[in-house]
Amino acid sequence: LSDVSTKCLRAQELIYEVSFDRRPTPMDVHEAELIGHKHQRISASGRDYQCLGKSWGQNQQSITFFSEPNCEGEYITQNCPDISQCVPNVGDNAISCACVIGIWILYSEPFYNSQGFGTVEWWFGLGYCWNLGPTDNQVSSLRSAGLKTNFMANTITLYYHLLFMGEEYIDITDLPDVPMNDVNSIIITGESDWTVYTLPNFLGASACLSVQAGTFVGFYTDLSDLEINSVRSFREGCFSDTKIQPRPQRQGVVVSDSE
Repeated sequence: LSDVSTKCLRAQELIYEVSFDRRPTPMDVHEAELIGHKHQRISASGRDYQCLGKSWGQNQQSITFFSEPNCEGEYITQNCPDISQCVPNVGDNAISCACVIGIWILYSEPFYNSQGFGTVEWWFGLGYCWNLGPTDNQVSSLRSAGLKTNFMANTITLYYHLLFMGEEYIDITDLPDVPMNDVNSIIITGESDWTVYTLPNFLGASACLSVQAGTFVGFYTDLSDLEINSVRSFREGCFSDTKIQPRPQRQGVVVSDSE
């Protein structure tokens, strides 16, 4: 194994330790129920996560990040709108390498580049490690996409700005009226297609979005490129003659300047 691969394996061990070394929260149980895991078995210690024969811990999203290239130095976190507050011993603009389980987005500005500009870098994988690109020593916030407890669950996440920046809204079922003023990018997870509509109540122009073949994720960075000018409702499944496939990618990075 390469040095980075070895560290990747250790990162997974650390992630599992953190994932299991706590009692399950009400949100953990709620998310399990939402995705139809009616027979979840959660021990008092929080170490026994079983959902229909699949390990909850294996699909639970986590990120291990490092302050030095080639994954030297170990720190672990979950969603964080401001690195300087979430992980003060690391601080702002100090991440150079990361290992992920699930789907993660890193931002150069606090609160997920809420103003619509800054550098964005995203990845998905199960224990996938890499040295950061343009976000090297620039990360100020980070978050996962989809359900935190299971990145393989069927979900749709809407983002206010391009490139998964700013406000987000996540759902796992049909929605007749989107509670966001604008939607400019989308990430879908799991194995299901999703149909988006330009009007409430599943009316207007529509398009069917799919995950990337062979994966559990589809990245749609700019809906205007797909000639989708509005998202006012959506439902799970494909109900449109317009079928759109995401660009094949495991990771991506974009620098977006302020106007």
